[in-house]
Amino acid sequence: MFAFLNPDGILIDFLNCGSSGLSFELREIVDDKLVFHEAIGLLHKFSLIGRAKGAITVHRMVQAVLKDNLPEPELKSYVSEAVELCDSAWPEGWDMRERCRVLQSQVVEPAFGAANLVPSVRAAVTILRIAHFLYQDGKLKDSERLNVRGYEILQELLGEEHPDTLTSTNNLAATYSDQGKLEDAAELEERVLELQRRILGEEHPDTLMSMGSLGLFYHSQGRMTEASSLMRQSVDGSRKVLGDEHPDTVRRKNMLHSWINSSSEESE
Repeated sequence: MFAFLNPDGILIDFLNCGSSGLSFELREIVDDKLVFHEAIGLLHKFSLIGRAKGAITVHRMVQAVLKDNLPEPELKSYVSEAVELCDSAWPEGWDMRERCRVLQSQVVEPAFGAANLVPSVRAAVTILRIAHFLYQDGKLKDSERLNVRGYEILQELLGEEHPDTLTSTNNLAATYSDQGKLEDAAELEERVLELQRRILGEEHPDTLMSMGSLGLFYHSQGRMTEASSLMRQSVDGSRKVLGDEHPDTVRRKNMLHSWINSSSEESE
């Protein structure tokens, strides 16, 4: 298992937090402090790992040799466990952001590497969870890298029309937008809106949300006519489906009115 984790320092706390994602055999070792320290001591004795305060290090060459010599079924099994370990250890919610920052070094590269070695829906969902936090925490480059890979895997395994794929497309578009890649963002959002219109219909709340999002991307690009047209459609649909007082309807109306007022002031 150590061959698939952070070679520069595998936090023992991380292993404890994520042990529920491990196989029964490994979980029994990690959860029993005495057995765990005996196992670590044996690995250290044969120079397969290093020891630091609260952490374990593994030479990259050792990791590479171990991976290269694993039969494919065992490789897939360990990759799957690495994903489950990362997913189980990773906290939920922005209020856990400090904890996420501590564990970031433990999950980003291992989960990303696992998703590349053995692509799976589970691996994609895990790296997209991590990417969402990275986006909220302003780490846009890493967020983009994980979002792109998660999106690619879901598109390949589930198809572009699956709800999870559409959600990942939206998230990637937001990441592109915040990095100033407005054309890339708009292109992705256009595809999402096209699919939602066909699958869900014009008045589905998700379709209406995508209309508003694409309108915002167009507005950022200076495409004012297209932006206003889409936002107006989103407002009209929200009024009909959600009602005039719904927060989404109010927010979209306010956005549209601010654009109209701004345009009028510029004309004057």
